[in-house]
Amino acid sequence: MSAWPARLAALALLPAVLAAGAQVDVGGTAVHERLEVSIREDGSAHVLHEVRRSEGPVTLPSVPGEHSGITMSDTRGNEADHAVAERDGGFAVEIPPSGDGTIVEYDLAGAVAREGNYLTWEYSYPAETLFVMPPGTARVHVNGATVDIDDARFLCHGCYALLEYSPDERTYSYALAGGAPEGRMEIRTAAGVSGAGIDTDVGVISAEILGDARAYVDVAVPKALLAGPYEAYLDGGRIAASVSVENATHAWLQARAGGGTLNVFGEGGAVGGVPMWAVGAAVAAAGAAGVAVTLAAWSRRRAGVR
Repeated sequence: MSAWPARLAALALLPAVLAAGAQVDVGGTAVHERLEVSIREDGSAHVLHEVRRSEGPVTLPSVPGEHSGITMSDTRGNEADHAVAERDGGFAVEIPPSGDGTIVEYDLAGAVAREGNYLTWEYSYPAETLFVMPPGTARVHVNGATVDIDDARFLCHGCYALLEYSPDERTYSYALAGGAPEGRMEIRTAAGVSGAGIDTDVGVISAEILGDARAYVDVAVPKALLAGPYEAYLDGGRIAASVSVENATHAWLQARAGGGTLNVFGEGGAVGGVPMWAVGAAVAAAGAAGVAVTLAAWSRRRAGVR
């Protein structure tokens, strides 16, 4: 009989022990007001978490990576002590209850790696992230999709993404059809381009892509000289390509086609009164005489053979 009061007392204490244990272990996950990741030219990154105020302790997991220089302060700039534990390739910091929001900052060394002409980062974090790219970055490929940015920053929702960008990306411009703006063709890539041309009799744009075998290649196709729909081939084999943007004069075809002869096929035929001799002369001036055209692939396409 005397054991029952002790057992009841132990059961009464159990919820308090469990609650205390939960607060010590996790206590809830921090809620972000802002997460900003600034990528530097040397491949390192600075990370800033602004965390919403909470009535109880919360845990903030870091962005994975080789971290250093961890600081914590409130939103008024007052520094605070913090406990840090290694976790999941990064760290976690316990944030005590506060009437103000909390800011945690740190650096990541070697966040970005170079692969060929591209800088890449397999970024993984379950919160909306504002990326601030190195100065001069105008384009980022996110999970294969192209994002054009005006102020070197973009917002990633989620965010589980392969980021790829290149300081070597440039635009090659070709003045076709007598130099008229609607006849101008452009190729944008981080690889090299030895020449480009268009044959409206066959209905094909050809370009020799040099270098990086995993390069993104964007072709601004003049609709007046080559009508859609479009298909792309690299060294005779069909590759995935899609029109990302188009307007009244051009369609921007995106593919991944580094290293080889790129052919973009359309319905062909000069329209709008463009004389064929003008097209031919402009192609010769653009240095496209040596660019091979895979006519066999086009013949198979015409015949319906894939």
